[in-house]
Amino acid sequence: VREMDFTRHAALMDGATQQVVLLVKLLRRLGAGCLEEAKRLNGELQRIEGEADDLILEILKDLYSGKHEATKVIAMKDLYELLEKVVDRCRDAGNVVTHIVLKNS
Repeated sequence: VREMDFTRHAALMDGATQQVVLLVKLLRRLGAGCLEEAKRLNGELQRIEGEADDLILEILKDLYSGKHEATKVIAMKDLYELLEKVVDRCRDAGNVVTHIVLKNS
């Protein structure tokens, strides 16, 4: 895995976690304008998650191209899926926070 590049995944995970932090901070100051802010932040989180989905499809296409050793393909597929799950969980958390803001507005 040393020759594999995880910088795009790291950037996506960083962006997703930052959006979740901002959404959770929004819960502390529920009030006027929070719903629009929550929608904006959640929209950005959805965009990041879509980008992560596109990235894993691109990577899986390369992994299954036949130019990699089978054991490497299996190991890398599992690693990439775990990284993608991080972004998926951030999206899920963002959806929960957005629903809380919606119910309290």
